[in-house]
Amino acid sequence: MAFVSDVGIANLALSHVGAATLIESFDEDTEEARQTRAFYHQSRREVLEAYDWNFARRRQGAALHGDTISETATDPLAGVWGFRYQYPADCIVIRKVQNALSPPADATPFDVELSEDGKQKTVLTDMEDAVLVYTSDLEDTPLFSSMFVTSLALLLSSKIAWPLTQKRKLALELFGQYTSTLPAATASNANEQVSPPPRLADWHRDRD
Repeated sequence: MAFVSDVGIANLALSHVGAATLIESFDEDTEEARQTRAFYHQSRREVLEAYDWNFARRRQGAALHGDTISETATDPLAGVWGFRYQYPADCIVIRKVQNALSPPADATPFDVELSEDGKQKTVLTDMEDAVLVYTSDLEDTPLFSSMFVTSLALLLSSKIAWPLTQKRKLALELFGQYTSTLPAATASNANEQVSPPPRLADWHRDRD
């Protein structure tokens, strides 16, 4: 784990762009604070979305959405999907839908689309009592891995480089460092688990 605060990550990014002044708070009335405040959470969410980080992974039973799917001919989802679930409020991206009665390896087909009124994201699947596995919108920095912090600081620095230095080349170089560092960070995270051996899911075996 990386015991560093969000301000600490911002200061790493500022150091990457060669800022002469670091910050003690995002609320400071300085250009450094304004720029890091503007881009920090967007950068954090982008890096979280980029990979199925185990420290940000959540697994919870899905709650049915109010837009139920009927078997009537007038329902456009009839015969396509069996259930519509609520999209978790803290979800960055859903990684898979798990059958609650089967081993974790048995992932289930699913899709994500808007609710009927177009105001909410929902999860569509044929699995009853589904369990959602997703990357959460994690803000608790002590839970971040050290290499995740390195990647986040580099991405943030690439976003603040132009506003603070007016150097587009520096911004591009920092983004390149981020993209080259990210694979090592994800590989390190992947080493902290042992996946079950591949096998056919229950629904596939039952069909044979």
